[in-house]
Amino acid sequence: MTIEALKTEQGQPARRAYPTPSGFEIRNGRLTRRIDGCGPIWNIPATIPHRMVPAVSETQQGPLAQQLLDDAVFPQLLEDSKTLVASEVEKKNMALRTGFNMIRKAKPNLIDSAMRALLPQFVDALEPFYAHAQADPDTHFRDYLMAHQSQVADALLAVSDRRVAEVDNRVVKSGYQRLRGRAQREVIAAMPGIASVMSKYAD
Repeated sequence: MTIEALKTEQGQPARRAYPTPSGFEIRNGRLTRRIDGCGPIWNIPATIPHRMVPAVSETQQGPLAQQLLDDAVFPQLLEDSKTLVASEVEKKNMALRTGFNMIRKAKPNLIDSAMRALLPQFVDALEPFYAHAQADPDTHFRDYLMAHQSQVADALLAVSDRRVAEVDNRVVKSGYQRLRGRAQREVIAAMPGIASVMSKYAD
């Protein structure tokens, strides 16, 4: 069932039909995000505008976002994230460094602008993982991220994929595609740093 089909069934005027996003299902009139093996863990109203699906940060800020996107915390998170990206790129092989440098030449302020735009969406993508970690008093958020590296990598890459799909710059898209084939392995390799940065300011 599409979201608009559900709206019509509920007697609401249908304006535009679009499919239920991958990784979600409609339950009781709401989109429910799922993580394999974890069950439904995050709900989003099925009637929200298409441009907001699947991100929820603009309409329903989760507990992780409330901490990491706070005005006093976000600048520190941003600097830590930029430092992490720069250090991880330096560890990669020549092909990956070349691809990254090609993108950076097209957009000199790439890291700063990308992190400012992507961090809120990355935080949103990590909300379900944070919720599960919080459900167990003996589980630290960083440990939970490390224990679910593949799922975390997929969630973060889904954000990057959507962002690049909206970019008009052909050089940026070409450079990203060169990196995308092995992106999950690279994100998993960087997971210790990612988990540390994302958990640093979260209770």
